[in-house]
Amino acid sequence: MMRADGLLVLQAGNCNDQIPAKVYEYLRCRRPIIGLTDPAGDTAGLLRKAGIDNIARLDSAQEIAFELRRFLDQARQGGAPPRDDAFVRGASRLNRTRELAGLLDRLGGGEAAG
Repeated sequence: MMRADGLLVLQAGNCNDQIPAKVYEYLRCRRPIIGLTDPAGDTAGLLRKAGIDNIARLDSAQEIAFELRRFLDQARQGGAPPRDDAFVRGASRLNRTRELAGLLDRLGGGEAAG
């Protein structure tokens, strides 16, 4: 994954409220990503927040053909990795774990269990 010229995310529209864990792994790789997913879903939203705009509906051959051509053109010119470094760092396992720990601390009154 770390050496791939490009990474592909496939997700049907009936999974719009889910983000596959591999998307976070892909972001960490800092490689170009194309998402074949519903533009209204959570996965597409996450990709856009990372600065990735190669998104096409999985059920639209016309959109896929257009985005795939654009993605390959970008790859030939050196690729288009995620552009928002701060967002990518924030989406890391370490940072997300810190956010979860903070949330759990607030819910539990901030006291460590002993």
